[in-house]
Amino acid sequence: MLRGTNFTLLIGRTLPAPAPVWLMNTIESVQVSTTDDGASGFDMTFEAGRSGGLAGALDFQHFTRSTLRPFSRVVMIVTIRAIPKVIFDGVITNIQSAPSSEPGATKIKVTGEDLSFFMDRVEVSKTHNLLPDFGMVATILSKYSYLGILPAVFPPLNSSPASIKRPPVQKGTDLKFLRELAKKHNNVFYITPGPLPLTATAYWGPATRTGIPQRALTQNMGPMTNLNSISFQNKAEQPSVVVARVQDSDFNQVLPVITFAPTRIPLAPISSLLSAFPYMKREKIENSNGDRYNDARSKAQAKTNSSTEDSVTATGELDVSTYGSILQARKLVGVRGVGFTNDGLYYVKQVTHNIKIGSYTQSFTLTRDGTGSFLPVLPV
Repeated sequence: MLRGTNFTLLIGRTLPAPAPVWLMNTIESVQVSTTDDGASGFDMTFEAGRSGGLAGALDFQHFTRSTLRPFSRVVMIVTIRAIPKVIFDGVITNIQSAPSSEPGATKIKVTGEDLSFFMDRVEVSKTHNLLPDFGMVATILSKYSYLGILPAVFPPLNSSPASIKRPPVQKGTDLKFLRELAKKHNNVFYITPGPLPLTATAYWGPATRTGIPQRALTQNMGPMTNLNSISFQNKAEQPSVVVARVQDSDFNQVLPVITFAPTRIPLAPISSLLSAFPYMKREKIENSNGDRYNDARSKAQAKTNSSTEDSVTATGELDVSTYGSILQARKLVGVRGVGFTNDGLYYVKQVTHNIKIGSYTQSFTLTRDGTGSFLPVLPV
């Protein structure tokens, strides 16, 4: 790869082991995509050819001499300045080959998904008696400890007690149900690889908008610039509030549900909801006769939170050798050198690693709920 940067690949059906040298030497490119609202994925492209002897006459060595097979577990580790970082842990789900008569032109492309793949294989119909939503999540995730997955489940601030009248029923796969529960509270569900190889963390809770920001993304500041490109979008029409009346099943009366502002920790001083006043959207929520008031209020607040949290987005690209580190999704990062309106803290929603020999870049998507900056200084 780059000087001071190493790429390690572990692969295998039962216990992944370091890929053989000959296989590593045929890697043409690696791409890993990480996001906070869906499964992470990868694709690797190999240069393939027939080796000598009987084995080479029968098939490509990538199929006869390696564990490059469907459902093999794949772990990718990048080491920068002697610090290793697991950037992917998942399973191969698709293999494509494109044979060619031209020397060196035959390609094999392997794609896969993170460990949430195993949570999406079996559909069930099950009743979770007397458990709040986060309790159901913890129970489901405990089944996947054999994969090295540790649960990190955080109760939503607006959660309500389990419904005794109508115990929740899971219909579909575990992954589908986990995402439905997350969406209900405007939470996120994802699996983060590491910190050690063959371990991972399953996170269910609010998007992480606290903590120490990563190294600042810098533009237009001379030798401190570490971005190849960046652009911003302010979706002024997106913020919304909820004004509705719902039928409460416990008290058998109609109660008002109104949301005035997001309940998330703001990342910008000038809220997009405030900027949209008085033209912000006014929405209603679906309400069935069996809903409880707390459930309806939770749905309403989730709508407002969701409408504002990515009303300002930034997309761009950086070179890892210039940035000096790996930009991680699902964490905070500062942006500077682009003017007060766009400077400040952002949530890293999506990152794509693009790895080739001699090149390592990352494309990214950042989001936040408004404009301006709370901080006069950002970590460099």
